[in-house]
Amino acid sequence: MSDKIINQYKLLFLGDTTVGKTCCCLRITENIYTGSHLSTIGTDSAKKNLEVVDKETNKKVQIQMMLTDTAGQERFRAMAKSYYRQADGIFLMYDVTLKETFLNIENWINQIKECASPGVIIYLLANKIDMQDKIQVTSEEGKQCADKFKLKYREISCKENINVNEVFNEISSELYEKNKNM
Repeated sequence: MSDKIINQYKLLFLGDTTVGKTCCCLRITENIYTGSHLSTIGTDSAKKNLEVVDKETNKKVQIQMMLTDTAGQERFRAMAKSYYRQADGIFLMYDVTLKETFLNIENWINQIKECASPGVIIYLLANKIDMQDKIQVTSEEGKQCADKFKLKYREISCKENINVNEVFNEISSELYEKNKNM
């Protein structure tokens, strides 16, 4: 693995409070899950170095992802908006066990359209799929929402570590490929 980091990308985590943004960041950066933690106030940031494979050369490239976890509470949203324009990618999350967090996706999309750079890569993440007995939002509803807004859609569980690293690696590789020649 090369020690030289040639590219750095900024990934923003958005969604209502309690959807699992902090848990997702912790799973990605430290491979841990904590069932309880303090709510994010404003934003928290973390870094993650990883390798991606350049699809043209088939060589491994070291990149750095800057993760920004935003507070989901309404009173902190104005502050978080300043991070939208800087984001290369966005994980927009909702909790499949809380229909209200899903119903708020359109509001988040409107904020992204208003504040983020054109062409930002957005993934709609349905979190807490491990809680099968409490699901209020079906996979089909999630996919339809993603299609409506032209987003990539993935289902994850931060608690059980289902698809978290896969979707993170996917967006990291996609960001590298999109921006490598800039």
